[in-house]
Amino acid sequence: MSYANDNEASSSKTYDIAKTYTDDEHEESSFADLPEPLVLSPADLLANYETINVLAPLVRCSKLPFRHLTSLYETHITHTPMILAEEFSRSQTARISDFSTSVNERGVFWVEPRKTPLGQSSSTTPHRTYQTPKTHNRLPPTAQPPTKDSQLVRGLLLAQFASPNSASLADAAELIAPYIDGLDINCGCPQKWAFHEGIGCALLRKPELVADMIRVTKDRMGWGWPVSIKIRIDPEEQYVIHPTAI
Repeated sequence: MSYANDNEASSSKTYDIAKTYTDDEHEESSFADLPEPLVLSPADLLANYETINVLAPLVRCSKLPFRHLTSLYETHITHTPMILAEEFSRSQTARISDFSTSVNERGVFWVEPRKTPLGQSSSTTPHRTYQTPKTHNRLPPTAQPPTKDSQLVRGLLLAQFASPNSASLADAAELIAPYIDGLDINCGCPQKWAFHEGIGCALLRKPELVADMIRVTKDRMGWGWPVSIKIRIDPEEQYVIHPTAI
């Protein structure tokens, strides 16, 4: 029997366990020193940083569990599925059914500033948010920034709404604003029922209504609150390039 070898193996295991604890403590200490992540508007994140990944609205799919899952894999901006603004604004049952969130669904990421921004906004209105970041357990993949220029940012959640009128959209925006980082208007859904309801791609034929939706919503929420539009290529080109539709 080789007692010496057994003792050496035991000593080695003890050293490995102690080293593991030391490494874990060092890693926890490194994460504790992280700066507070930046909370940017969607436009700023897309225009000023490289390789921003976006989860598009997905019917019956991009609800909370899937959004949370994708945020674990470098998805910086996520969207809810399309929500009907009229029902959401007037029915508690619809609100419970159509939207849920959690303090941990947004990721925290290291991102690289672009050498040349994609474009410069002509607006001088500062970014506005009603969403107050709460205590969460999300951490970036590493405690150390990948490069000297890396910046730490918090992920964003956008709610996509379909509405045939401006009032319902503004009402829905006011109700959901404390839980999201901006609103997206669906002007692209091609389904027949949506077109007949005057929502989705039907709105491409009503650019003045789309402009009014944005104006009424921003008048209600503030002009610094993010509102975007999803569009679809229309067979008739004038409906796509119309300046008030984009």
